[in-house]
Order: sequence, then C-alpha cells, then structure tokens
Amino acid sequence: MLAFLRALPLLWQLGLLAGGGIALGGGYAYWHHKVYSSGYVAAIADVEAANAESVNAADKAREIVRECFDRGGNWDTVKRLCVVAGQ
Repeated sequence: MLAFLRALPLLWQLGLLAGGGIALGGGYAYWHHKVYSSGYVAAIADVEAANAESVNAADKAREIVRECFDRGGNWDTVKRLCVVAGQ
C-alpha cells in the first residue's frame, strides 16, 4: 500500500491525505455531536423530572391550604397547619 502511495504524483498524495483528514475530522465531529446531543437530552429530561416533582408538591400544598379555607379556617404559615376559629 505504501509503495502504491509513493508511486502516485505529489498532488494525488496530498489529495488522498486531505481526504483522509476530512473523513476522520467529519467522523469525529459527527460522533462528538451525537455525544453532546445525548448529554443535552439527558439534562433536559432530568430538569423536566425535577420540575414535575416540584409542580406536584406545590399542587398538594395548594390543595391542603384550599381545604383549610373551605372549612373556614386560616392557614398558619409558621406552624404549617390550619387554624379554625372556635377549635
């Protein structure tokens, strides 16, 4: 193979070398993009999961406070409980 390359004119040698470099560089760029992209997708999924947990927790807390108000009470933010007058 090396003898074949040495037999080629210099311009062809440079062209093959450049083509090989472009192929390797393109392969690396494609691979890097895939790795970067998969990490980005994983990070977004983690953030979405954390947001969903936060929304669920807020909804539960809002429901507890709303039930307190529906019973005619007031929500004590310090004690974190419902205070109903007369009880």
